Amino acid sequence: MVSSYDQATFVSGTWGPAAGQFGHGLDRLGREQGPRAFAVGIRGDLYVADTHNHRILHYSTAGEPSVCP
Repeated sequence: MVSSYDQATFVSGTWGPAAGQFGHGLDRLGREQGPRAFAVGIRGDLYVADTHNHRILHYSTAGEPSVCP
């Protein structure tokens, strides 16, 4: 059992289409929504499904952004 949890920001970004930015759109009720899915790779990398910009974002364990080919 984990007795303590140290929370830290792994990645952060603004809305937009550039590397390190997340796409966003509006749902049918006009509410903003952003990426809804992510996965952590075997080496600890983070993958974000940025469906609004039709891409998958990759973040290294150091938090460096790139776009998957």
